Amino acid sequence: MYTGAKFILLSICALALGQAVGLAATNTIQVFSFDFGTSPSTHVDPVIQPGDTVTWVWVGTSIPHSTTAAPGQLENWDSALHTQPFSFSHTFSNIGTFGYYCSLHGSNAGCGNGSAMSGKVIVVFPGATPDRVTGVAREGDDIRITWITGGLCKTNALQRATGTADGSYTNSFTDVFLITNTVGNVTNYLDVGAATNFPAAYYRVRLVQ
Repeated sequence: MYTGAKFILLSICALALGQAVGLAATNTIQVFSFDFGTSPSTHVDPVIQPGDTVTWVWVGTSIPHSTTAAPGQLENWDSALHTQPFSFSHTFSNIGTFGYYCSLHGSNAGCGNGSAMSGKVIVVFPGATPDRVTGVAREGDDIRITWITGGLCKTNALQRATGTADGSYTNSFTDVFLITNTVGNVTNYLDVGAATNFPAAYYRVRLVQ
């Protein structure tokens, strides 16, 4: 058995996430021969915060490339095909994992992903990561849990570890909610009666292959 301190800590972290996001930043990704990242051979999928900007800079190639968002996402952009010297910027306001590709050397792989010459931009709250609980709030006898799905083409399973009135809980988790529409999304679930029935409830999210 473990103490309920982990649940309390999670709640405090959730409150911190609700505070204002800090100053926006610009992240530079180079566009080179058939990849996105740092020329000449390092692929980079940046992890940024809401309000940050990604600037793609074409370097070291006379072959035309683009940065084109995979369709069906909360963020949409398309630089069109260009050769160096050229740069293109997009500012992200939504939470999630956003896939993109070169319209000439990549393709839409579905579910917000690109294939071949492609990459991802991961947008999270400060201190958070995709597929993590970001909020736990009591609503009467119920508990509302909020988490970042991460925009991955996989089912998210919200799990709960049940506890006892003395504030302890087990490390045995049970699935309580499944969601399959996880592309570039933040979701929440109301766990009815959880505050009364599971006074030391602790939540986490797992990915189902």
